[in-house]
Amino acid sequence: ADAIRQVTVGSGDAAYVMNRDTNGMYTLVGAAEGETVDAGAANRLFNALRSLRAEKMLSEAEGGGAKFRGIAQYKAVTEGVSYLVKLGEARPDEGGTRPVQIEVTATAEATPDQQAVAAAANKKLEGWTFLIPPYVAEPFDIKKEALVKKAPPVPVAPAETQPEVAPAMAPAAAPAAAEEKVPEAVPAPALEAAPPVPEATPAEPSAEP
Repeated sequence: ADAIRQVTVGSGDAAYVMNRDTNGMYTLVGAAEGETVDAGAANRLFNALRSLRAEKMLSEAEGGGAKFRGIAQYKAVTEGVSYLVKLGEARPDEGGTRPVQIEVTATAEATPDQQAVAAAANKKLEGWTFLIPPYVAEPFDIKKEALVKKAPPVPVAPAETQPEVAPAMAPAAAPAAAEEKVPEAVPAPALEAAPPVPEATPAEPSAEP
């Protein structure tokens, strides 16, 4: 896996690409926010591609050659060389072994020496179908959900509920003060005129001397 720099899983719109840097760190090309590559799962797939080995070659009569039908594909890119691995269905009657075909091409950045290496490898493999044992094929069955991890959703804090405030009650009106009745004025009794004072009558002089 050290020499493999990139692996493409699948084909067409469903394909996804993983890169591996010189420090062994994996990244997903075009990753959505929060998406990361599971290093352990990716490492198993990269290792399976690097150490791919077959038990035997299949003739066309055995389902190889033109009769081969691939159901999955993986493209591994090393420095200057690309390997396209096409995997067929498992054969239950043959212990779960799986047929595989490999195409080798030079990358756009390949040097002349690398182009020569790719051409020689493809000449050996072109048109041949190989049968790989189950333990070799098993890592290829890994699902995208196991390779690509999504960030867990951020919990949304529930909106703070404000306590309901009872509407303010209007203060009860103070009971009306009993109307203070002003006592009716009692007319003062009429003052009777004082009886006239009789005038004093001068005494008559006495006749006696």
